[in-house]
This record gives sequence, C-alpha cells and structure tokens, in this order.
Amino acid sequence: MSPTETRSINLLPFATKRAQAARRVTRVWMRAVLASSCCAAALLGVEWLRGVAALQELQELNARNAPFELIAQEKASVSSQLHRLRQREQITLRLARDEQGLAVLGVLAKAAAQSSGAVYLDEFFYQNPIDSLNQSAMATTSVRLQGASIDGLSVAAFATALRDSGLFAEVGVENTEPLAGGSASMRRFTLAGSF
Repeated sequence: MSPTETRSINLLPFATKRAQAARRVTRVWMRAVLASSCCAAALLGVEWLRGVAALQELQELNARNAPFELIAQEKASVSSQLHRLRQREQITLRLARDEQGLAVLGVLAKAAAQSSGAVYLDEFFYQNPIDSLNQSAMATTSVRLQGASIDGLSVAAFATALRDSGLFAEVGVENTEPLAGGSASMRRFTLAGSF
C-alpha cells in the first residue's frame, strides 16, 4: 500500500446499513412522488387557468350575443303579431264576403217580388275572387242565376230590376228556352252578372 492511498472500513452494524439504504430508497421514492405531484399540480393549475379563461371568453360572447337574442325574441313576437293580424284580416274579408252575399240575396228577393211572383230561382252561383291576401279587393264578383218564369217578359223585368238595384255592375240574359212540361209561354232562363 502506498502512503497516499487510504482505505476506509465501515464498522457500522448491518442493521444500520440496512436502515440507511432504506432511507436512501425512501428519499428517492419521496423525491419521485413529490416531483410527479408537483408536475400534476402544475398541469392541473394550467388546466384550471385555461378553464377560467374559457369561462371568461364564454361570458364575453354571451354579453356580445345578448342583443342578438333580444332581436330574435322581438322577431318571434312580431311574427306572432303579424300572424294574428293576417288571421284577423282573413276573418274580416270573410265577413265582408258574407255581407255581400246577404246583400245579393236581399236584392234577388226584392227583384223577384217586383215580378209579382212570376220568377222562380232554382240555382244561384256566387263566386267571389277574394280568396287570398294577394288578390285585389276591388275585383268583380260574378253571379249566375238559373230559374223559371211564367213568360219572357217576366225574365226581362227581373233582369231590369236587378240592374236598377244599383248593386250589380251588369246583368245579362245568357239563355232562355221553353220550359219542358210547362205551358208554351213558360221559360227556363240563365242570367249572368257581376258586382
């Protein structure tokens, strides 16, 4: 052995050596667990910060979107009000048509009464073109009448009474022919008009 060389002898008992080795292993494991815990805590912190940032961004977007939601609600309200107004307008148009129909029936009854019971109506066709909002309310309504009369003069008097009522814009005799099974003077007639 050379004078510069030194040797050491470990005189510690085996149980102490074992305890020191166990402490060293425990320290290594503790450091590994502590390091992984710190990494996990750092990752969790980063994710938490990301979540907070996303929540703030969502709140900002909701604040920016709030006026658009109000507009959408107002649009829905206006649409429902418009639908109700259209329904009311259609009901009003139906009532106006019904009033016209009643007025036409009244004029027909009055004109028939003026003919001294010489005119009898079998069929009354009434066609009103106001079926939708797109059509003009000023369009004419066509009327077609079929019936029987004692003679041709009664048909002419009935048509004249309808013209003179002021309701019809025009009234014309479309067809007149002898009534089958009746006397020679009895006529079957068709009148067409509009108002």
